[in-house]
Amino acid sequence: MASYDPVAINDAASVLTLAEHDTRLRRVSGGEYAGPCPKCGGTDRFHATASWWFCRRCHAQRGDAIEYLRWRDGLTFPEACAALGGEKAAARDPRAKTPRRSAPRVAALPTTAAPSAAWQARARAMVAHCEALLWADPEALAYLTGRGLRDDTIKAAHLGWCPGGWKADDPARWGLDRAKYPRGIRPPRGWVIPCEMGGELWYVKVRRPQADLDAEQARGRDPAKYLCLPGSCKRGAIYGLDTARGATDVLLVEGELNALTVRQELAGVAAVVSMGDAGNRPGAAALRVLGRVPRPWAAYDHDKAGEDGAAALGELWARVRPLAWPWADRGDKYDVNDAHRAGEDLAAWAIPQLGPPDPDKRRAWLEHHLRRLDDAALEAGADDTIPALRAWLALWGELEALAPARRRVCQNVTARDMAAAPLVGSPPTGATSPQAVPSPGGWNPPRPAGDPAWPSDPDWPGPGWWECAAPDDAPPEAAHHRRWATNGAGRWVSAP
Repeated sequence: MASYDPVAINDAASVLTLAEHDTRLRRVSGGEYAGPCPKCGGTDRFHATASWWFCRRCHAQRGDAIEYLRWRDGLTFPEACAALGGEKAAARDPRAKTPRRSAPRVAALPTTAAPSAAWQARARAMVAHCEALLWADPEALAYLTGRGLRDDTIKAAHLGWCPGGWKADDPARWGLDRAKYPRGIRPPRGWVIPCEMGGELWYVKVRRPQADLDAEQARGRDPAKYLCLPGSCKRGAIYGLDTARGATDVLLVEGELNALTVRQELAGVAAVVSMGDAGNRPGAAALRVLGRVPRPWAAYDHDKAGEDGAAALGELWARVRPLAWPWADRGDKYDVNDAHRAGEDLAAWAIPQLGPPDPDKRRAWLEHHLRRLDDAALEAGADDTIPALRAWLALWGELEALAPARRRVCQNVTARDMAAAPLVGSPPTGATSPQAVPSPGGWNPPRPAGDPAWPSDPDWPGPGWWECAAPDDAPPEAAHHRRWATNGAGRWVSAP
């Protein structure tokens, strides 16, 4: 018998070269390119490098050059090998000694543990104190809000402000060796970022003010923008790991503030975690959590460190797929927080790339998150600065792309009825408001607590509501001779 050597064939072939004959690709990071899929189209759902490729819609798993020809041309495995110039090698005599094959080198995973209980107790007390100082200092708080973080995001992350100048603390109170820290424990000035993981405090990082960095540079030093509190354990720790437990999608980014920004803007559509920096990798404990997430994604920075970090992560975790980056022309240092501050809609960027590719599964995924965000988007009204509303609109746009027939909903409502309060930035639909669609679960949803405008007898339909024709998609059990009312923002009710 004879067989092909797929390893040698793939080593000699370039997936990128093959793909460039079939589609128009552009560089998105390092050696990775993206463009329309040769089979199912799109704009950037097809990704390829010299050694692998995938399509988010019709071939989500990475494939090699052989798999590309089988997928593109419908070839068998031997036919694809032959098309790539492979030669059959005769099988060895079974009595011959089989040469030892060297296994691929796999980097050992960090197996670090959280700091001692004494360190955690002392560090938590410092974090709580710095959190109180942040909210008492408008200038310090303005830096974080200027980065695009909302008050609820800042509070949930327990961010703080350390004014510096504190007296050095005894290392023994932190469970640390005095000989190793002869000058004691003194946190630097800056914004405090604690990292909790699995109920334990792993590290406390401080983002130093630019003025302090400039002063050190003027003295001929090369200052670090971020410093960890002595005794922190950053190696192998993942910022925000607990949000990934039970998630279906997780997005890995660089930097804690980047993670907080994207997490805020995605409003729970995906878990967002940070490696802390491009050189860090998840430890064994963290990878056990991340490995249970069906769809992992990455959005590393596009400088040299980010590209190297993304490549190392891909070797460690083959299922990770990068998100296409539409702002590559703005420079290597341009990251997700820069995009957010520039007014880019991060939900509109990420959500079309997240989720399952199968149309039926994708529809269920979109509808699940639309239901989850429905009340928050409704409360936002026309305020498109609310992340939940922006995420809702991005999800709705994706659902419309899958099911354009939904545009029929409420076509028969009069122009007067639909002219109530259009939402800013809404996608084009047959209705003025993209929320002019019944929430799954019924046409008469329960009255929201504390909602004085909800229709009620004897003043039905009540302030803020007006009568309209019955929606086309009203369920059969709802008699159409009833009187119907709408508030113009996604809720309908009927009365006998």
